[in-house]
Amino acid sequence: DGVLSLVSHRKGASAITAVDCNSRMVAAYHRNMVDNGISLDNFNVLKEDITDYGFKRKIHLRDIDVVCANLGAEQYLGNPDLVALDLLAEMPNTRYFIGGGYTSTDKHNPVDAFQRLRKNGFDLIRVVREEKLWTDYVPRIAFVAERIN
Repeated sequence: DGVLSLVSHRKGASAITAVDCNSRMVAAYHRNMVDNGISLDNFNVLKEDITDYGFKRKIHLRDIDVVCANLGAEQYLGNPDLVALDLLAEMPNTRYFIGGGYTSTDKHNPVDAFQRLRKNGFDLIRVVREEKLWTDYVPRIAFVAERIN
């Protein structure tokens, strides 16, 4: 829906590439940018599945400074969260990875993501865990990692 891109833009990003496999989310992305008065001139929005490695021909991986991925573990076919982390090996200029969509449950926890980050030369600098708000609520987890080598 573009909320991570919106925050990135407001924090000073000069060029943003967003990738989503859901055409409704791509449409929502455009709507949200327009509704917030943001020109789409410096935004590249692709309807692609990152687990299909053909999408890499459409973006310049070496030009990406920060990756924001709200994918979570085992929530989508092909585990795109791990695919996104593996792509970091082809992104030598990426300094930060911001991940979200994880939970404290066994199935959706970020343990594999943390291991992939370390394998790709990143170190966790912040992990945010929501408090449990009510009995049936599963707290979400997000994190920020920085390239250390």
